[in-house]
Amino acid sequence: VLGTPTREEIKCMNPNYTEFKFPQIKAHPWHK
Repeated sequence: VLGTPTREEIKCMNPNYTEFKFPQIKAHPWHK
């Protein structure tokens, strides 16, 4: 099961891990 787990799997293990796994979402506020 190693590799690139889905966001749902990460949420079950650690909801705070999403911020560390996908920092680019907040780092690139191009939508503004």
